[in-house]
Amino acid sequence: MSANKSSISSDLSKVDVHVIAANEYDDLPELSEELLAHADEFYGGVLVKRGRPCLPQALVKTPVSVRLSSEVLGRFKASGKGWQTRMDLALQDWLKTHDPRELR
Repeated sequence: MSANKSSISSDLSKVDVHVIAANEYDDLPELSEELLAHADEFYGGVLVKRGRPCLPQALVKTPVSVRLSSEVLGRFKASGKGWQTRMDLALQDWLKTHDPRELR
């Protein structure tokens, strides 16, 4: 160890003999039904996490990298927040009346 660094000293024997007093439990939240309803659980040794449910496969979107003309991208971005969703909707609408294979 270098001379300018002090060693960290700890006395684990004090930690081992410490008995938790009743007032030390005051910081812990009470286990209410609401708290337990949002808690993660173990089922058969597997952690089941709570949170946002998975989307149905029909609603899952796939991230892609695509090259667009500056005009198209600029106009959609200029329409404000949510422009990617609007672009997706415009393409879905276009697919109702067109076959992409026709553009080859």
